[in-house]
Parts: sequence; structure tokens; C-alpha cells
Amino acid sequence: MKILILLSLLFSGNVYSKCWITGSFKGFEAKKHEAMKFLPAEMSKNKFVININGTDGSIVGSNMETFIVTGDTSLVGISIMENGTTTESWQIDESNSLVYFTKSTLGFGPFDGVMSLIGKVEGDCTSGVEKVLQGN
Repeated sequence: MKILILLSLLFSGNVYSKCWITGSFKGFEAKKHEAMKFLPAEMSKNKFVININGTDGSIVGSNMETFIVTGDTSLVGISIMENGTTTESWQIDESNSLVYFTKSTLGFGPFDGVMSLIGKVEGDCTSGVEKVLQGN
């Protein structure tokens, strides 16, 4: 019994839990309605709150249905609809305060395509999520 308690204490602290507030995304996208030419793209006004807690992940601001944590600072979002699918990947570069974002869509006609953006980590969730999301 003592061994079980000791093991649970040892491993209970190994769950990675982190939350980042991100924004100011810039990069490129290629869409079917633009003949798949890569053009500048941005989500400069959008804020996303990325949460990773062990094997659970979520992103406030994303409309993906399912998130899969792929590492301590990365996750993938998936949305499967009747006519198509969308996948997003999110990776946090903590040492440079950057977030790497890619998105691909298929089955949405002129909106089929890809997007690749780099954003900034603007804070963590202890810095006041509400203030950052409201732009204050």
C-alpha cells in the first residue's frame, strides 16, 4: 500500500499544465478560389487561449471539435463536418514567445486550402485572460 501511495505522489506531479494567450498572427495562405496561389494572410485581431493539461487540450477561439495533445507545448485540432474536414496544428515556442499555426481544409469548395501563420505569445493565463481578449 505504501508503494502505491509513493508512486501516485511521484507521478501526479508529472502532468504538464500550461495556458498561453496568443495573437498577432501573420503568414501565408493558399485557397482554391485564389487558384491555390500563396498570398499574405493574417489574424491580427484574433486572440486564442491555448490550454494544455496533461493529455487534455483546448483552444478558446478555435471552432475545432476535438483536440489531441501531441506534446507539452503542441496540439492538433480536428473538425469533421458532413461535407469536409478541417485540421489545425498549434505549437508553442516558449523560448522565443512564438506560436506556429497551420490549417488545412478540404470539402468546402472555394475555401479548400492551407494556411501557415506565426503568432506571438502575449501572456499566460495568469496575466488576465479577460483583459487580453478584450484588448485592454
